[in-house]
Amino acid sequence: MVLDLGRVEIAAEVIINGDNAGILWKPPFQIDVTEQIRSGSNDLEIRVTNLWANRLIGDEQLENTSDYSKNKPMPDWFIDNEPMPEGPRSTFTTYNFYSNDRKLMPSGLLGPMVLKLQAIQPISHF
Repeated sequence: MVLDLGRVEIAAEVIINGDNAGILWKPPFQIDVTEQIRSGSNDLEIRVTNLWANRLIGDEQLENTSDYSKNKPMPDWFIDNEPMPEGPRSTFTTYNFYSNDRKLMPSGLLGPMVLKLQAIQPISHF
């Protein structure tokens, strides 16, 4: 049994019936799940890692509560290795690589996802 996730942006961890079947991070996004599949119902979990760029683009649309700008020194919380101040953002960078009007990049489990049954045929010697 081969699980084909189709198109994935950027990585996916496959868990079947509680067993980690593996992590896929490059095409083809296919993995042999013969050992994890059982007769009857199965639980399939796919954990997909999003693009960091999308998080940065999303945060640029939110209020900056970091107390940092290009014209100021690094904020005290950063210098003192403390958590970022409470606010809607998840990230902090010293340079804005992406503007808030930038389109998000394709990300996630884009498929199509297919479970393939493949027969193994022995090759006889000549």
